Amino acid sequence: SRTQGRAFVSTCADAFADPRIEAITVAIRERTIAGHHAPAFGAVTRALDVTKGDAQRVFLHLVLRGVMSAAVRLGLLGPQRAQRWQHERADLLERVMARCGPLGEDDIAQTAPLADIVASHHRSLYSRLFSS
Repeated sequence: SRTQGRAFVSTCADAFADPRIEAITVAIRERTIAGHHAPAFGAVTRALDVTKGDAQRVFLHLVLRGVMSAAVRLGLLGPQRAQRWQHERADLLERVMARCGPLGEDDIAQTAPLADIVASHHRSLYSRLFSS
């Protein structure tokens, strides 16, 4: 998550050349903030004056894209079918947004301790699902 967050912020700093994003980059480099992907995404979209709703939509789209990418890498779907599947579910993202309504800071935490423990050992497995 931190690697993805740092890469995301670095890419945005290069793409937008905005001093607010550069400040986020410096804070991550100096370790005054951890730079996990989700909060880094929020910080960058806030710095770019993206509305909260649009930022949530983009983040949900990226989550769904990540699931589709994993399905392709596992051989469960082909790339074109995954693209079609995601396109066909675009309305699902809007329904999720409508059902959840505006989220506050207390609503965005999610814990899955067992999944986190298993994921932390993925690198040491003899046979890995993904090389990352």
